[in-house]
Amino acid sequence: MKLQSSKEQLILFKKQCENAEDGQQTLEAKVEELTVQLDSCRSHCSQLMQEKDLLQKSLDSVRSEKNALDKNRMEMNAIVSTWILVL
Repeated sequence: MKLQSSKEQLILFKKQCENAEDGQQTLEAKVEELTVQLDSCRSHCSQLMQEKDLLQKSLDSVRSEKNALDKNRMEMNAIVSTWILVL
């Protein structure tokens, strides 16, 4: 009876080990999949940061141009006002 019980316990333990190994393989595959996704996300993030930097430089350039145009407009308005007064 004791031998039969030990045999059953051994079979049960063997099944538990097989299940644990299957679970480990599943988890390792999931970790690999998530690692690939993480690398892809990091790469995409890097690209987006580069695009953001380029857009920020473009925005700064456009703002600078706008300020220059506003200054020129005010100077032109001043010149036109002076001409109107002279005429």
